[in-house]
Amino acid sequence: MEASFVPANPDVTVTGLMSDEICRLRLPAAAYRVRWGVVGIDEAYDGVVSADEPLVDTFELAFWPAVATADEVIRQASRRGREAHVARTPEGLADL
Repeated sequence: MEASFVPANPDVTVTGLMSDEICRLRLPAAAYRVRWGVVGIDEAYDGVVSADEPLVDTFELAFWPAVATADEVIRQASRRGREAHVARTPEGLADL
């Protein structure tokens, strides 16, 4: 997934799904593209995560200066990714 991002201030905090702080970074004032990538999410996801489980999924979050453009799904190979995106389309929301 790629999206445009313009930070409100130079101090940016990346948080997880439960609002836990993952990291902080400093970005100069500019427009950015952000790419979020995941490998192994289907193998890792069973709805429950315990502290002693080995990690089988990896995530990448990349920022680079770029002109703002529409969000875009670059590649969608996982079942979990397809389900998450379909659920947020007008067609998927109509099925809820």
